[in-house]
Amino acid sequence: MIKGSIRPYDFRFDTDFNDFLNSVKRASVTYKVDTITVDGKIEDSPDIRFNLQRTPEKYAENLAKDFNGSCNEIENQLDGTYLKSEKLYQLSRYIIEIGSIQKLLTQNPDGFIHKNFSFSNISKEEKYKAVTLCQNDFQEYYYWMDYYLQKMHDFLTHMKSLTEIIPQAEFKIPSSMLPDPNGSSVERPFAFFEYLLLRNGIADLRRAFLPSEEDYNFGPPFTYDKKTETITYYEQNHITGEEETSTSSFEKVLLNRTAKEFIGSKRLIEEHVNILKSEEEIKLFFLRTVSSLRHFLKVIVKNKDLKKYNSNELSIKGLIRYCYDRYEPFLREQKEEDFFKGIVT
Repeated sequence: MIKGSIRPYDFRFDTDFNDFLNSVKRASVTYKVDTITVDGKIEDSPDIRFNLQRTPEKYAENLAKDFNGSCNEIENQLDGTYLKSEKLYQLSRYIIEIGSIQKLLTQNPDGFIHKNFSFSNISKEEKYKAVTLCQNDFQEYYYWMDYYLQKMHDFLTHMKSLTEIIPQAEFKIPSSMLPDPNGSSVERPFAFFEYLLLRNGIADLRRAFLPSEEDYNFGPPFTYDKKTETITYYEQNHITGEEETSTSSFEKVLLNRTAKEFIGSKRLIEEHVNILKSEEEIKLFFLRTVSSLRHFLKVIVKNKDLKKYNSNELSIKGLIRYCYDRYEPFLREQKEEDFFKGIVT
């Protein structure tokens, strides 16, 4: 069973592929000469960079890294897409992008020429500012640029050919499209809250919130306050250069999740009522529903880990309030009406 509707893919290039593009769609050369003292002698120290890299070997190494990262990104993107037509659309966009950049790099009898070649002499001393370099001086860089552009094009066209011959039925449904085993449904309108409150789902959500080993190794610098369950991130503003902080708390994450599920449960309750065939069935449904919701409240009161987050109690009381406000005629015969009035007032 596929959850929800299949929506068109919101296309965008990921990080490694963008890095790859930035390394090949231009040929930006900077030239700078400084003077340094070596063993008491003043010597010139030229610094020549092609797309920020000092040597062809380093340029090729970075291209290889971005190429491999791009291939992984593209494969993961395709695995996360269900429809064959959308997979082919993605690959076509990649192929068009690479093809447009390949047109920027042409070859004649004298060697490669890049349409977006630029040279900047940023030396401070006047005697060095007259130096200029031309594209013939960077043919080894161009060799690696052409090599990895063609390698990327070959990879993409190969993936497109494979996708074209595979039937739609053989593509794996992405996990994001599968129904959540702990999610609410028309048959069980508040199943998420059963999971959250009765099956220790709150512990699962907390584990998902806590920083992972990958966060510690590859993410931006951060600190974690165990007492307040808050993560503080430290990042540099790329424009001002100043350090900026942002925070994320588990309490806020839980509040957002329960608010979303609360809205969903209200909609599912209504859908469930609409498929019931008689007034007696509706009354029985609400008898069981309110009984379960009242049990949730008792569980929250007795469990310190649940009680400390106000969103848990507010969500359940909100569902009881919704049932009483919208379906009051079907609840009139239930006992302890004061209980309901205490919730809705």
